[in-house]
This record gives sequence, structure tokens and C-alpha cells, in this order.
Amino acid sequence: IGAAVALTSIGTGRIDTLVAPPQLSVVPAANAALPRVMVVGVDGLDWGRLQPLMDAGKLPNFARLCSGGYRAVLETQRPTWSPIVWNTIATGVDESVHGITDFTEVQMPGLERGVERSYPKLGEPALMPRHLGLAPLFELAVARSWFPELAISGLHRRAKAFWNILGEQGVQTGVIRWWASWPAEQVNGWLVSDNDPMMQILASSKSHSGSVNATTAHYCWPGELGAELLPMLAARRTPDADPYSHPILADITEQDRAVLAAEPMTLTWFEVIERGDRFATDCGLTLWNEKKAPMVAVYLRAVDNLSHRMWSYN
Repeated sequence: IGAAVALTSIGTGRIDTLVAPPQLSVVPAANAALPRVMVVGVDGLDWGRLQPLMDAGKLPNFARLCSGGYRAVLETQRPTWSPIVWNTIATGVDESVHGITDFTEVQMPGLERGVERSYPKLGEPALMPRHLGLAPLFELAVARSWFPELAISGLHRRAKAFWNILGEQGVQTGVIRWWASWPAEQVNGWLVSDNDPMMQILASSKSHSGSVNATTAHYCWPGELGAELLPMLAARRTPDADPYSHPILADITEQDRAVLAAEPMTLTWFEVIERGDRFATDCGLTLWNEKKAPMVAVYLRAVDNLSHRMWSYN
């Protein structure tokens, strides 16, 4: 699970297409307005795939960002789990400090938050030693649905994220779909958590118990923001559209189509994941263009999620 962040300062105007960043002084003049900044985080972005596509002219906006700024291969950490990595990016400290160590948490009666890394998964050991006997117990309890396993929540984060630090300095920030951002915390600005309906559908495919915080409570900050943004998610659905008309699937082979026809759930997940990223994009542009947020950070997971599920379709 790789991670990449594109960081660019793009002036104060409306965004319809990405442009090369203007030249800005590091320290603004006295009484001058701070430059507006947008952070676009693309999970799983691989230069080995990205560079040939840019060279072929298929990703002009990425090419313009690269030509007008800086780029590099990011080092990562182990395990390369998205919730760990993206909270390290948000806080600047590793998981032993920020506290997000898992994709999920196992709910236990009487506890404010669930238990992380309570059993081995994805080749990584549990955080508690196996000789205590608790890790096998948790693994059995989750497998048999004795305890619900939910998507990891922000209640585990123990370090300030950049949106907390900026807010304390009087800078309003908009944060979209960042890992472990539910329940939405009170921020100086706007926060759209990672618990929208598309994320709930996606999480249910990975949970042993199928319990995925299926609620819109505490979905956004401020609370009324959800009523404004969620209709954009519904508006994206086009159930009668030909899925192969989507640019991502336009060049797959007839053999690939036959495989997909035999695995219809793959196209279902494609729609869920792709709609989720489009919703995140719509939310980010709304906060930038309509709310005039000085700083917007949008997390996009489709590249990572689709690569895990559809990497063989070249």
C-alpha cells in the first residue's frame, strides 16, 4: 500500500483545471493575505505507472504539476498500511506516537474505543504477545462475530494533525476523507470524515462482522455540512451507464472483459471506489470554490483500492 502526496500552492482563484503553481514568497509581507494551499493525497500512486502515462500525454494535469513544481519518490514505513502512513503524514510522527496502528478496531463492551492490532493480519503480528493468549482469543472472537470489528476511528489519534495546528494559528482548513477522521472532530474550518455511504459499503466488504458504523452521525464538521454535500454523492450514480465507457476501463482487452463478466462484483466495487473519489473531489472543490477555505486537503484512495482489486487488468 503505497502513498504519495501532491502539494501545490495554486493562488486564490477558482479551480476548474490544475495549473502550475505561481511564484510565492516564503514569508508574506506584513498584512498580506496568506497564499491558499491545496493538498491532494493519492494513495498508491506509483511512478512506474504514472510516468509512462504522463509521457503518453494521458495525464496532462499531473504533467503540469510536475513541470511547475518538485517531485520525488517518497520513502515509507513498515507496515505500509494506509491508516498508519496517512496519519504519519498528517501528524509528522510515527504510529507509536500518533496511535493509529490498524485498519480496524475490535469493539469491546465498556470501552470508549476499540482494540487495535488485536490479532495478526496481512503478515503482521498482533501488538500483544501471542504467549499471553489474548491474540488468538481476539482472532477467534472476530471470526465468529462475538465482537464487532469496525473501521478504525479517529478516537485513537493522540497527536495533533496539521489541521489542528493550522486551526490554532487561525487558518481555516478543509479536510476531506482522511484516514481515521470519523467521528468528525471540531475544527477551525470543515471536516468531511471517512465514513460516508461509499466508505461504509467498501468497509463492509473487509469486515468479518459486517458492522461498519453505518451512520451519518458525526460525519461532518460542522454537522450541517453533510446535508449540503451528501446529495452530490447521490447525483453521481448512473446505474444504466456502460461501465466500459469509463476511461479507466476503456483499454482493457476482450479477455479481461470476459473475466470481469464472470466476476460481476469487481465492477460493483469499481463503481463504489470510483464514486467515492469523485465525491471527495466534489467536496474539495466545494470547500475551495464556495467556502473559500485557505487550505484544503483531499485524500483519494481509488488508485490504491483499484490496484489491489484490478491490478491484473492492464
